[in-house]
Parts: sequence; structure tokens; C-alpha cells
Amino acid sequence: QKVIWNGSSWEIVALTTEEINNKISQLWVEVREKRDIIISEVEWRILRFQSEVRMGLEPTDDIQQLDTYIQALRDITKHSDNPLEITWPALDLSLD
Repeated sequence: QKVIWNGSSWEIVALTTEEINNKISQLWVEVREKRDIIISEVEWRILRFQSEVRMGLEPTDDIQQLDTYIQALRDITKHSDNPLEITWPALDLSLD
């Protein structure tokens, strides 16, 4: 719904189909932006893993957990038809 001024008073009116679709599209953009930020905040762990493996060190993180988490984030838009009902995956690694 939205509130409009009809010239003498405020009215609550329903959104048009186009307005609803625009709002939903904008919400999906925001979901994707949040997802991309979360992925970028975790990518350093993958780089650290790769570096540790190259140097022959025991990896700090479980790369399989990282890969699973990032893939779940990538698939976030495939698991819901409603951008307001997103279930965000959790990373089960301790933060350093």
C-alpha cells in the first residue's frame, strides 16, 4: 500500500502491479548485494587456504566447509520466491 494526497485528504491505496514488481526486483537486488558482500568477506579464507597448501602448512580452515558455504550463498536466490523470506546460511568456522 501507499499513501497519496487526493487534493483534500490522504488516502491509502493499493500499489499497482508494476510498483509491486519494482519493489520485489529492488529487494532481490539488495539480497544479491548482501550475498556478494558476505562472499567477499569470506574469500580471504580461501586465499589463506591456498597459500597454506602451497607452503606445505596444515590448512587453518576446512576448504570443503568454505566451498559449501559459498555455494549456498550463490544459490540463495534459487531457494526462495520471496526476497523477504531468505534463510541465510551460516559458516561453522571459528573466526580468526
